[in-house]
Amino acid sequence: MEECIYGASWRQIKIRCKPENVDELESVLFDAGVHSITLENDTNQCILEPELGTTPLWEKLTIVGLFDLDIHEKSVEQALRQRSPNLIISWNMLIERNWSDEYKKYFIPIRCGERLSICPSWIKPAQNTMTNLILDPGIAFGTGGHPSTYLCLNWLDHQTLNDQSVLDFGCGSGILGIAALLLGANSVIAVDHDPQALIATRDNAKRNKIDSKKLLCFLPENLPPNRQFDFVLANILAQTLIDIESFLTDLTSPGGLICLSGILKEQADEVRNRYISNFEIIALNELDGWISLCGQKRQPSSAKIINWKIRSKFHSV
Repeated sequence: MEECIYGASWRQIKIRCKPENVDELESVLFDAGVHSITLENDTNQCILEPELGTTPLWEKLTIVGLFDLDIHEKSVEQALRQRSPNLIISWNMLIERNWSDEYKKYFIPIRCGERLSICPSWIKPAQNTMTNLILDPGIAFGTGGHPSTYLCLNWLDHQTLNDQSVLDFGCGSGILGIAALLLGANSVIAVDHDPQALIATRDNAKRNKIDSKKLLCFLPENLPPNRQFDFVLANILAQTLIDIESFLTDLTSPGGLICLSGILKEQADEVRNRYISNFEIIALNELDGWISLCGQKRQPSSAKIINWKIRSKFHSV
């Protein structure tokens, strides 16, 4: 065993294995008193939108477990190798840190377009001329760092939102709806199937001094009926966007704008083809293999297209 390091709290084991061995190796670790187990991807393989009821694993992976400092490592290794003799196993000391402060190193202000900046609460905004949205990482998706969220925010930054109504469908942290209000929107309805996301949205709105009457949160089944919106934002999974196309179409006002994101490049055509009968697709934006599709709902008697200027590093269609 390595010499104990001052301040260390755990012995960490790493086991490289195949997915078919995971269950039995986890069982051995639990019998040995492991406190936690994490699975890490050892490949570039991405598993996106798995079928309901399935939990697929990567082709190669590492099991990471945490034990008390006095764990008898050789006994654990012997038990593991009885199940799978050729395992690659390593041990190391995990230093105790103040993780509530440690993660802050990795979050910096993000500029999204010409007006909008996303800034963590522990950093003073550098530019007073920007519209600063204060947002800390939390349990709900959406900090501006992921390409799909950034694409939506950049698109919003270039829109005229004054006195407009906005639907943020799949709101997560509420970042898109809050950004819309800070950029001039009159009202936002935020919708998510996860009650925790609605709590996070309300908390983040309060942090940004948003009038509670201007941002209302609902579960999908409680969304007020017979409503249409000038702007519809949906940063969710591609298959979900395809499945709820008619729903989002009905919620968009004639001539209204829609921004669809959370789409991988290879999924873009399928999503676009689903929406093109009701929307004039006016922009396809790409960043790091992720796509956002932006469109205007066709008028009942015409197919009017707005003059929307594509800027920066994004591509028009």
